[in-house]
Amino acid sequence: MHRRHLALFGSGLVCDYVGTHLMFLYGLSTGVIPEWHILIGLVSLSGMGFHFLLALAAMLVRRIDVVNRLFHRVSLYIYAGWLVAFITGSIAGISGK
Repeated sequence: MHRRHLALFGSGLVCDYVGTHLMFLYGLSTGVIPEWHILIGLVSLSGMGFHFLLALAAMLVRRIDVVNRLFHRVSLYIYAGWLVAFITGSIAGISGK
């Protein structure tokens, strides 16, 4: 794990959080807040935070194969969860629910 990868993961997490917060504020202003999507989004953001911590651990403990294997195994599931949150947000926005 390189520092630039950690910086990318961290900036992605921050951008996703800011975007999620802005969309939540937009939902509050319009009165349309899909509760099921909020739950999925929180789980996704939590997973991304966990993924960032794993990336930090993989960078700090360079030669520990267990951390690296866990990091790569978890990555696929974390970002698949992010895609679910993204798609459900699109569905919620299109349907207005």
